[in-house]
Amino acid sequence: NTIITFNGDDFFRYFLKPGEALPEPRIAKVTLPEINHHQAALTGLSFSKKTNSLAYTAAVELKGDVILGSFIGIIELEQLDKNSDLTKSSTLFPAGDKGKPLKIESMLIRSVNGTRINAIAVNDNDKSNVITFEWNTK
Repeated sequence: NTIITFNGDDFFRYFLKPGEALPEPRIAKVTLPEINHHQAALTGLSFSKKTNSLAYTAAVELKGDVILGSFIGIIELEQLDKNSDLTKSSTLFPAGDKGKPLKIESMLIRSVNGTRINAIAVNDNDKSNVITFEWNTK
């Protein structure tokens, strides 16, 4: 699991101005939690200006589209290189209808109130359901 980030202004300048050099990427390898000895894989990242952090989603999916579950979490950009172990800061996303685990593809932070986050997530179930939820990051 690898997270590659760029300075936003430099990255957009690269696309908007022909001949600009690709900015230097920041590369961080991260460790995510496991379910039944299967490590989660990143499924989505979104930047939040409100928290100067990345909201991440990760899922454990076996062959045959068997979903064991999903995790969500926040990592501050300045901590990305220092804290590559996300196992303790990840939160297992609650199961859906009838206790069936969900595969959360990505999320977007809507608001932050202290350690309380209000967010929207997309569930990969061929219907791309949007889920609004709140969670406490501490």
